Amino acid sequence: MVATGASLPDKTRKTFELPLKLVGGLAAEEADRRVAMAVRAGDVGARSLAFYLADFADRGVYQQLGFHSVELYAETRYHIRPSTTRQYVATGRALLELPGIDRAFRRGGLFWSQVRELIRVATPETEDEWVEFAKGRTARQIAAEVARRRKGERPADRRRRRIHETWFRPQGRMNAAQWAKWTTAREKLEAELDRPVTDAEMLEEAANLLLGSRPDGSVAGRTPVNDSHYKTYVLHDISNEITTIKIDGVRLPLDVATARIVLRSSDRPELAGPATESDPENDPEDTDDPHENHEQQAPETPFEWRHEKTPEKLRRRVLRRDRHRCRCCGSRSNLTAHHKKWRRYGGRTVAKNLVTLCEHCHSLVHAGLLVIRGTLADGLHFVDAKGRELGALDPPVREAVEATALELDARASHPGPGKKHDARASGLDEVVGQRTIVRNLQRAVRAAMGRGEPLGHVLLCGPPGLGKTRFATAVAADLGRPCRVLHAPFVTEPAELAREAAEVPAGGVLFIDEVHRLPLRVAESLYLVMDSRRITVIGATTDSGMLPGAYLSRFALREDLRYYSADELVEILNRSAAGLGVTLDDDAAVVIAGASRDTPREALALLEAVRDEVQLRGTAAIDAATVLEVLRSRDIDERGTTRIDREILEALNQARGPLGLTTLADRIGVSRRDLLRVHEPFLVRRGLITRTRRGRVLNS
Repeated sequence: MVATGASLPDKTRKTFELPLKLVGGLAAEEADRRVAMAVRAGDVGARSLAFYLADFADRGVYQQLGFHSVELYAETRYHIRPSTTRQYVATGRALLELPGIDRAFRRGGLFWSQVRELIRVATPETEDEWVEFAKGRTARQIAAEVARRRKGERPADRRRRRIHETWFRPQGRMNAAQWAKWTTAREKLEAELDRPVTDAEMLEEAANLLLGSRPDGSVAGRTPVNDSHYKTYVLHDISNEITTIKIDGVRLPLDVATARIVLRSSDRPELAGPATESDPENDPEDTDDPHENHEQQAPETPFEWRHEKTPEKLRRRVLRRDRHRCRCCGSRSNLTAHHKKWRRYGGRTVAKNLVTLCEHCHSLVHAGLLVIRGTLADGLHFVDAKGRELGALDPPVREAVEATALELDARASHPGPGKKHDARASGLDEVVGQRTIVRNLQRAVRAAMGRGEPLGHVLLCGPPGLGKTRFATAVAADLGRPCRVLHAPFVTEPAELAREAAEVPAGGVLFIDEVHRLPLRVAESLYLVMDSRRITVIGATTDSGMLPGAYLSRFALREDLRYYSADELVEILNRSAAGLGVTLDDDAAVVIAGASRDTPREALALLEAVRDEVQLRGTAAIDAATVLEVLRSRDIDERGTTRIDREILEALNQARGPLGLTTLADRIGVSRRDLLRVHEPFLVRRGLITRTRRGRVLNS
């Protein structure tokens, strides 16, 4: 894969385009070569990601961007799962200490899956043997050998006597001042050695320094360098008694206790003042600092007023209001009620001035690395020390993400004649069934276009699989505007919703699937989007009862979708069969429609399963016999009942009386949730069972 540089208007910055051309229908040798290229490209990307995430984690850079952990940074910015981030960090750290494995990977001698297994057991002394062992073996074979070895052991070799090496892991934590010294010392040591230095080497150098120092202060074997560039600078403002320390060019505030300790060990110890009984050094809880918000400019309150504990009843009320979640990261652990305007600057202990934060985000706020903006009434949002949204990508980062051009040649993606039917690009006229809803939406669309205004917001209610997404895209097609689809369960931050809404052009459609599953604070930010009337919001829900009244009242149109008739399903199947490149006879269409549980989604899924079967037989014609054969292989009968449905009917038949939900679920071995949401609604709708106060009964 070749990367070509593309210069931007700013000549000091470049992005790189990766022209990826995907072509189907290639010869076996060429397709295999492209698979190899894709695997290698993925491996190289994984190695790069592991290196930078490990660097972020080791240096704490994520905190300067307003995140309390590297996992939260990767999840918010790039949607990487926390467990995956931890794996990348561990691998990146390990490869810094295993140059032999890293070198073999860079030369193409190892795949990334093999590297991940080797780092679990290899050490600098044994890595060459493990690299040799991995040659010609699969990742599964390597994993089996690694599982039998401990860290530092060599691969199986009956000719060699193994002597295990003992390793130790020092532990410790640093505050801001200690970390500033540590990073500055690392920079100085790297300048002396002219190469990167690990934490282990730093500790070893510190031990050598203590053990090897001479009476004149010099150390044997060390080359002196100009140390004027490697000083830790502490800035103390006499007017407001605020002390900050410079780390990587960013000024970070110190709490009072740490500031006094640092000042007393500096060349101006008199700035720390005399020690008293009420000295904040004796109070580790005093971490107030005025840099959180622009509001923190009022005169300071007396010191003894700042540590009055928030009443427990008020604290519980605030946590309950915020759904027992941190308003920044959503964590449920170690929660506290934070004063938005600090008590140090006259902030009152009232609900309007309290916000729920977790322990980590609370620390970032008091360190000036996380800033709270907005109000509780209008919605809070969090930015980093430079005022940037936590989930927003900076322009250079966004350019790097968007600089990958993707060209798709869909040749041979569907064998046989016919063009794939893109039902989602058609308008409301092409929608099958739901005629009342179609007419209502068409009238609303025509009226909105006549006024030159965006369409009013629409709420589509109904069980899964009835085509709510299809309606949203059809409305957008009739409006002549784009439709952006958003899945509510994956939107956890108001900033994400605001970003998605901002990318919809004026008059466009933002479709939110499962809108009832939006978190409360995200839903509150959606109110602002809906009230602006710049775009049309179409929400889809399977449970409108979960939506609050303020939410429902903002939808001008509320439509309830019904189940489809057999004739409507047959028409949908015939249209889709043409797009799949198969022919469907009338009897086959009727059988599929009867087994589809009255929903288009089930019908189309069965059609695709039958299409796969006839394709394997080398034909493109679907008949009723083939459909019945596929249904039998899936344990579905012509009525659409599954094996579990029939077991429910049999259990009720044998009971000869009502059965409760829990009893019925235990007898057939399914969860109560599946029984209530998947199986029971269909059986009740078909009149096969009835719910009573005493339980479920079989209809005669």
